[in-house]
Amino acid sequence: MPPKTQQSTMPNAPGAIAARLVPPRIGPSDAALSPRQREILDDLDLIIFNEGFSRTTVKEIAERLRCSRRTLYELAPSRDELVLIVIDRHLHDLGRLATLAIESIDDPADQLETFMVTGASQTRRTTIDFRQDIAAFPAGQRLINAHFQYGSAIVAQLIADGIERGRFRNVSPMLIAEIIDASLERFQNPAVLEEQDTTFSEAVEEMTSLILAGLDPTARPAGRSGSRHDAYKHKSSDQHSAPAVPASAKS
Repeated sequence: MPPKTQQSTMPNAPGAIAARLVPPRIGPSDAALSPRQREILDDLDLIIFNEGFSRTTVKEIAERLRCSRRTLYELAPSRDELVLIVIDRHLHDLGRLATLAIESIDDPADQLETFMVTGASQTRRTTIDFRQDIAAFPAGQRLINAHFQYGSAIVAQLIADGIERGRFRNVSPMLIAEIIDASLERFQNPAVLEEQDTTFSEAVEEMTSLILAGLDPTARPAGRSGSRHDAYKHKSSDQHSAPAVPASAKS
């Protein structure tokens, strides 16, 4: 049974965290799109994430979506930029789902697990074709990594909150967030997933279990218990500001 946790006194409750951090944004927000443009992007999302995009042209997209090429060029000046808009929009939707999922949860461990797994579970329909295309598309990789960095900043704040409330042992939240960010970047490599015979969402779920086990305050820390953990404890008691989002995540 998990130890009883204190009520959070931090000004960075989960609902406020996402409001203060800024994820990347490519293209117009949904509010700035017409209903027809949103419909086109929704349909294109299904094509890109199910089938990939490297062999698709603007002409073929227009034919499949039953719209004019002019309509597509009003959204983006090229096929690649249209793909980036779709990916960015997709990741914004995942971020919203994950953030909403933790708003009614009080326990920090449950918050962290839900935030991590909710986003990953929504990627189950992502195909190997899409992952192979992304691996050969540097602009797409940078965009996805920027969203991951945004998510990692939220993860770091959730961990900091859990430490303050006695639910997690004293570690560096940003260090754990960096480990998660690096793992997510590695999981984008189709060869890594194929070699382990797993999916992206399954890899994230397993990583999340390992992270939570390591954060358990009743678990024995690896190596010497140290002044580093004590130093973080004192530092965190004086500083409750949310970690800064990397510059690349503010594009």
